[in-house]
Amino acid sequence: MYRMVITPVRNGSKLRCEKRKQKGKKRVSLLDHNGSIYNFLL
Repeated sequence: MYRMVITPVRNGSKLRCEKRKQKGKKRVSLLDHNGSIYNFLL
């Protein structure tokens, strides 16, 4: 299953995808053009 966390950001106008390892899991953070960060915990 996918758990999505939406967090508003003031300084955010670029599209980027970050992969991080947290507690043995892959964390993908996607920042859209609206300035919201979508965190996908796989």
